[in-house]
Amino acid sequence: MYHLLPIRRAIIWFFLLCLVFFLIAAHFSKPEGWLEPLKLGSLVVAGMTGLVLFFGESRAFPWVIKYTPLKTLFPYIEGEWAVLIQSNWKKVREINDLADNEEQTSDPKTAKATIKARLFSVTLLLETDDKYSESETIFAIPERNKKNGNTRLHYIYHNETRNPEETDCSRHYGAAYLDTKAPSTMPKRLEGVYWTNRSWHKGLNTAGSISFHRE
Repeated sequence: MYHLLPIRRAIIWFFLLCLVFFLIAAHFSKPEGWLEPLKLGSLVVAGMTGLVLFFGESRAFPWVIKYTPLKTLFPYIEGEWAVLIQSNWKKVREINDLADNEEQTSDPKTAKATIKARLFSVTLLLETDDKYSESETIFAIPERNKKNGNTRLHYIYHNETRNPEETDCSRHYGAAYLDTKAPSTMPKRLEGVYWTNRSWHKGLNTAGSISFHRE
């Protein structure tokens, strides 16, 4: 989620915090000469870096985002979501003259997703309600729209299908993006588009729309 930070401002904030803690520590320790202040400054910077790393990847991070003004920087997307997936599989099936008595034809599909958002990482786990397949992110990066302030989450995922149909495959990769909808700081909806390399060698790779909802 750190990608959403204005980099220059974040660096300034970090060093201002380091300066404040350095001045507090120097007030009590009263370093002498030039070497002791240098050592103290190094300790403060190292300590602040460690604190940011620990806090950023801890369970406290989303809690702080939810209940403080920091959510204006990082939208609160942590938690459980209900998912609706609308695929182009029906059109693919018609074009390729395939039978329509397969699990894949149920459209739209419903699913459950869990998003884990930390300062340095975002992971997403999704499983369809019919248990046909499960996907997990390999890479995710958020991006802020400078015009409307909304956030777009881009991600690449790996999908596993336990008992694939004849036209399907047991593993495939895909990519998607999700846009936050108002209120953008505490979104109740995420909407976007996905596409896959599913059975691409047969010309059956799929794409479609995907939406996340929660109360």
